[in-house]
Amino acid sequence: MQYKYVTYTTANNFIFFENNRKKLPDRIKDEFIKDTRLNDGDPWVEAGKTEVIKHLDNIFNIGKTKDVYKHVHIEIDKSEIPNFTHFEILPRPLEWDREIFCNIIRPTCGQDSCPMGAKIVFPIRISAKKSKKIGIAEIGRPWGNQRELIISPMLKRIFDSEGITGLEYKRCVLDDRKTLNTPEGTPPYLARIVHSTGEFADDILVRHYYCEKHCIPSSFYPFNLITPREILSDYDFQTVNTVTVKGKEYNYYKPHLIISRRVLQLLLKHKIRGLTDQCVFLNEKFIPLIYLHRPLIKLSLDFGYCLTRPIKSNLGGITP
Repeated sequence: MQYKYVTYTTANNFIFFENNRKKLPDRIKDEFIKDTRLNDGDPWVEAGKTEVIKHLDNIFNIGKTKDVYKHVHIEIDKSEIPNFTHFEILPRPLEWDREIFCNIIRPTCGQDSCPMGAKIVFPIRISAKKSKKIGIAEIGRPWGNQRELIISPMLKRIFDSEGITGLEYKRCVLDDRKTLNTPEGTPPYLARIVHSTGEFADDILVRHYYCEKHCIPSSFYPFNLITPREILSDYDFQTVNTVTVKGKEYNYYKPHLIISRRVLQLLLKHKIRGLTDQCVFLNEKFIPLIYLHRPLIKLSLDFGYCLTRPIKSNLGGITP
């Protein structure tokens, strides 16, 4: 099953957005998705309601101004997994200095919120009780800019036997020394992702920066964001760290974690714990990545000014 929907949010001019939203006729408002999980007040519309979307595109000047930001989303269930090659997942974060313990080198930048140069210092300590509950997780630490996973010994054995690529490992340390020589005394692993890549956009609106020196926006809107298939590596794990606009590279504060189809299938097959829900309506723990072929970039402007994760374009084909 596939479920596709469109949302509209303000990018720059809140008053413009609110004034035009109030002018919407009831017949249009009645077509909005009504769900208790949607509490942001923004219009959510099923993508199949083309007349409603056309009306909203016109009233919000989609493709003409940067006042309103249009998102196109797709959710799939497990039956659709063979139709896609890459997915995004969100492992549950382990809170630094409360659930997991290690020293962190502070950023090298003078901006305190800039993550550049911040690094975890070994050893990484975790309690035996906590480690037994981990299948896959990530270190939720101050100063992002990296995705560092914590995986169980069982999951590492699965990855090794299946030849999963893109990770380098270091063993963590158990705080509970009395359990070290017992069957439950095997610590989990830190798994760092070794390959990163970047996306492209036609334009970008930056409202605030974490750090202008390292070009890390904290609030920004990329227009016609795309992930060309050719920029992804053959690694099973990789991150998307940057978006390039008109030759200028912007760094994500927290990169997007991309996995291959076979990694996702292994996580689901072995019922690995630790993934948080990604889908709003289908309640799945993954979202697909769709690629845009470059000849179609300009054509996507006919649909909307901005198309965000996980859809890169309504015109881009699914890459099996």
